[in-house]
Amino acid sequence: MYENYVTLTDSSKIHDTTLLKGANLIDAGTSSQSIGAQKYFSGYVFSASVQPPEVVFEQGLMFTPRVGGADRVSRLVHASSGSARFHKGGAGVSTTICSHVAGWFLYDSIGYVYLINASSFRGFAAPGAPQSALYGFHNHLLDKVCDVNFTHPIFNNFIVGVVWPSNRQTPMEGGWYGGPPSTLKLAVNPNYEETSASDSIEAIVKLFSEDEW
Repeated sequence: MYENYVTLTDSSKIHDTTLLKGANLIDAGTSSQSIGAQKYFSGYVFSASVQPPEVVFEQGLMFTPRVGGADRVSRLVHASSGSARFHKGGAGVSTTICSHVAGWFLYDSIGYVYLINASSFRGFAAPGAPQSALYGFHNHLLDKVCDVNFTHPIFNNFIVGVVWPSNRQTPMEGGWYGGPPSTLKLAVNPNYEETSASDSIEAIVKLFSEDEW
């Protein structure tokens, strides 16, 4: 699986997918602001999971709801990356615009980072990241957006594939700690559904390339 991969080469875009053409970051409306929502995001995001590709490519990113009401809403509209409380609470699926942030979620376990095409749905977007060590690398996380939390599962056909730093041979070797990776390898999910030419792997590689514009 990991011998066949493509490479995402633009270091700025792999750490801020709001820079990609077609990304949509908008302010929440008045009614949404009343429940604590700040922004919404549609586009490409990253998510970490301890589940291996053999499972995620077949089942997607699922969760079992264990909280509801105001508690669930509060978790969905605030920063969540690396928050065990968010994931164990089953409020939804936590993702981020930054691959480095997603990788740091795995600080206490072996896991994987997945690239997701969330262009066709919208998640609650919030600035800030619990891992303070990342602030020096990614100042944009503090004032724009870091996390994108979805109220629903991410089905397997929206998961583009698994990514890992290019200086590692496989995702299991880690490599997320310390400085951010400059490029990523992407092993494509065979169940990823390309609904249009703009969703194709070739188009995605171009989106994440330095000469895309």
